[in-house]
Amino acid sequence: MKSTPPRGVNPVIDRIMQGQEESGIFVDLLQTEVLTSVKKVNLAGWYVAATLPTAEAFFPIQQAERHILGVILLMTLILSLLIAWILKQQLSHLHTAIKCLNTMADSDIPPRPLTIAKNDEIGSLLSSVNHLMTTLGKREEALKQSELFIRTVTENIPSMLAYWTADLHCSFANKAYCQWFDHSVTQIHNIAMQDLLGPELFHAIKHYIHGVLEGKEQNYERSLIKPDGKQAYLLAQYIPHFQAEKIQGFFVLLTDITAIKQGEEQLKLSDAALKAISQGVLIADANRNIISVNPPLLAITGFSSEEFIGRNCNFLQGPLSSPETITAIRNALNSEKEFNGEIINYRKDGNLFWNDLSISPVFNEKGILTNFIGITRDITERKNSEKEILNKQEQLLGMINTAMDAIVSADAQFNIILFNPAAEKLFGYSAKDILGQPIECLLPTGLANGHREEMIQFAKNKEKPRQMQGRSVRPVVARHQQGHDFPAEIAISYLENNGRPIFTAMIRDLTERKLLDEALMQFAATLELRVIERTQELEAAKRQAENANQAKSVFLANMSHEIRTPLNSVLGMAHLAQLTELTPKQRDYLQKITLSGTLLLDLINDILDFSKIEAGKLDLNTVDFNLSDLIHHISGLIQHKATEKGLILNIQIDKNTPLALHGDDLRIKQVLLNLLSNSIKFTDSGSITLIVHPYKDDYTLQFSIIDTGIGITPEVQKLLFQSFQQADNSITRKYGGSGLGLAISRQLVQLMGGELSMKSELGKGSEFTFHIVLNKAEMAPSVLEIPDRVKNNELFFKDKLILLADDHIFNQQIGSELLELKGAKVILANNGQEAIQLAQQYHFDAILMDVQMPEMDGITASQILRKNPDYDAVPIIAMTANISAEYRQRCSQAGMNHFIGKPVQAEKLYLALMICFRQQTELELPSSASSKNIAPSTEGQWINQQELQSMLGEEITRQRKYCERFSDAMKNGLATIDDALANNQLDLIKTECHRLKAIANTVGALPLGELLAKLEKNEHTSEELKQAIAQLKLHVQHSCTALKNMDLLDHSLEIQ
Repeated sequence: MKSTPPRGVNPVIDRIMQGQEESGIFVDLLQTEVLTSVKKVNLAGWYVAATLPTAEAFFPIQQAERHILGVILLMTLILSLLIAWILKQQLSHLHTAIKCLNTMADSDIPPRPLTIAKNDEIGSLLSSVNHLMTTLGKREEALKQSELFIRTVTENIPSMLAYWTADLHCSFANKAYCQWFDHSVTQIHNIAMQDLLGPELFHAIKHYIHGVLEGKEQNYERSLIKPDGKQAYLLAQYIPHFQAEKIQGFFVLLTDITAIKQGEEQLKLSDAALKAISQGVLIADANRNIISVNPPLLAITGFSSEEFIGRNCNFLQGPLSSPETITAIRNALNSEKEFNGEIINYRKDGNLFWNDLSISPVFNEKGILTNFIGITRDITERKNSEKEILNKQEQLLGMINTAMDAIVSADAQFNIILFNPAAEKLFGYSAKDILGQPIECLLPTGLANGHREEMIQFAKNKEKPRQMQGRSVRPVVARHQQGHDFPAEIAISYLENNGRPIFTAMIRDLTERKLLDEALMQFAATLELRVIERTQELEAAKRQAENANQAKSVFLANMSHEIRTPLNSVLGMAHLAQLTELTPKQRDYLQKITLSGTLLLDLINDILDFSKIEAGKLDLNTVDFNLSDLIHHISGLIQHKATEKGLILNIQIDKNTPLALHGDDLRIKQVLLNLLSNSIKFTDSGSITLIVHPYKDDYTLQFSIIDTGIGITPEVQKLLFQSFQQADNSITRKYGGSGLGLAISRQLVQLMGGELSMKSELGKGSEFTFHIVLNKAEMAPSVLEIPDRVKNNELFFKDKLILLADDHIFNQQIGSELLELKGAKVILANNGQEAIQLAQQYHFDAILMDVQMPEMDGITASQILRKNPDYDAVPIIAMTANISAEYRQRCSQAGMNHFIGKPVQAEKLYLALMICFRQQTELELPSSASSKNIAPSTEGQWINQQELQSMLGEEITRQRKYCERFSDAMKNGLATIDDALANNQLDLIKTECHRLKAIANTVGALPLGELLAKLEKNEHTSEELKQAIAQLKLHVQHSCTALKNMDLLDHSLEIQ
């Protein structure tokens, strides 16, 4: 018996010891591997174990395994040999195909189909290979064709193409590339870029090369010198080439743009030439759409270039453009021919202009129309001149035809070429019979013999025995057609028209004059006796009247003498001074002196006839006038008096006050001048203020004159409005005056429907107030009031920064409010020093500078500002009460741009600023003449006095004579037109209007002449013609009334 090993040595024994029956292999105590089987004997509680060494137990099995393994190896060898033989048989066709494919790949033999022995898997594979080879063959052929196409294109395109590797060596270049760089294909292949371009050019484009090697496409233009020494321009494009997301190189595409650049230069030269042409030029395409314009055309039309481009050429045409000319232009363009002509076109602002137009078609080298070129020349001024010359000719013809004297002209052969109606009447010949006849037929035989020699000598020596308005005048004897002679006087003038001598004679019949002279002498003798008798009667009546009011007459006579004596001297010297050469400013001053003296003379006449006022027999002379101009004129007359005394003159016109009024402006001036002069006279310091505003209704105005003068006690106030009364005798001695002013003013105010009153406190000042009843002006307010272009000027001032330097707080307030109303921004300064300091802080658009200020005056401040380059061009406008020429000159020398006299008027301030801003330079500041001269009067509306004087001269007698003939001609002409209208004789109306037009223009009735010119065209319907003739009659009536008011006619023309 053997003991069991310890627990844990043999797991089988451990499980048996635990009561399990088991078989297994384990190592016994002899370290021999044995096969053991254990069974439990339950009755005995024993375990029976049977053991057998494994070597013995498994020997038969191991021997069988060896036999089986040998058989398997033998069968595997046999099977392998069999499979190898079968595979060799099967793959022989495949090896043949592979050998064939290798042969075709290593040679240039075209691919051919492989032989297919069997339709098995190998046959299917070879069939697929054959299909693949066929497809590849087709693709190879297409690739060759594509390569050939690309090579053909690259070799023949004008652009230069090359490929450069990443190490900057050329691997491909087309023919153009090689030729441009003067290299062969062999020379340029694999050449380094720096060797091809040279160090300088290579360095210049190096940053583009770096850019493309970083994978970014590059584009640029560059000029360079070709190998042949010529300068050229290239457009270069570098395109990166990637492979597997790595840069391999880049393509270079170069385009020679030398011709384009040269074309651009030529285009620039053409454009410069186009801009340099003074005429307007436009270029249009074949469809007549504008593609280019030059600056002169923009200046002519006012349109911008953008407004021209793309529009049709006909957009400049308008209502007055001639349809015939438009049709001619269209026909020429449709026929592709040139056009030259004149047409009315329209500017952007709506104003028309005459265009001397030339249009030429432009064809390309194939003869196809490509463009039109239009050349525009503004000939408006020439057309206006031609029209003016024509009008002058018509006026001259009108003068000749309406002249009272006979007018005859002869040429160098002394044949008659002009014979006016007065000559027909004087000599008895008709013009058509006498024209072309020798001048001697108008002279007696005795005078005719030596007449030509005398005229030739006259032309050589300019003989002038006597002078009458610059022409040679002499008495002669003339012969009538019927053969009788008559006395006449003749004035001969000589001139050369384009080298052709012309003799013109004005002949006046003296027959009636001689008869009248004799009758006049007899009448004068009779009249002299009657004058003596009437004079004696008047002297007796005068003595009786003087005795009735001796004290009053003596007083008036003394006053008349004391005032008239110096006044006559003033008016006389002023008149003489006006005859000398004067500056406009001096002439303005003398005109004001004359006007003021005349007004004073009128007042003296009123004083001398004071009884007429008291009797209520003084009549008002009402006219249309402008209140603003009237006040401005009065201010100009008294401003210097206030300035001399150091007084401030303030004028305030309420914004609701109408300015276009109808009333007696002379009497209003008389009252205002009297009251303002009294205020200045009795005020030693402070201010004088005139306030005007509506009273009760729009056209009843109230005037208030407020002063800070000596004042008047209530007791004395009761006496002031009595004739020849003043506050006390000391007033007369100190201040002078007749004591009639207030009495006359009160009665004039009452005559104008108002009352004059006063309030005063001794030592504090006085206030005189009156209201008068006026009417609305009969003329259009636009004629009398301030033009809208002066009022509606906010755009000129919007956001402008303006410095206002003035030491007077009221002036600051008025100036700043006036400017802020227009949208300007205002900064105030109290003196010149502050103005300079503010100018260093801000940049102003304009500076309003008072001249007299504390600490530093305006002139000094302006001089300092002008030294600052930042303010060299900023407008500086002087504002001062001293409006003398010397003061204006001082301001100008200090660098001030403009000058405004105080008190500052809104429209003058706005206009001055606008002129300085260079926005409205055509506007002029209002004149300071009297209201009758500045405000457009009724006379000025219908009669142009300057034109009248130009045509008839300044001699009043001559003007009156022609105006009488004008009145008669109009009266007769209107009667003729009425008859012609009744009989539907339209041609007669046209003829009569043409005749009357020349007569109207001769006396300056230009509106009437324009209306007659419209009627002459006869473009009215029957009803319109009747209305136009009614308007014509109204024009004639107004024109005659205007001439009567100008004292050129004795009567108005009443027309039915």
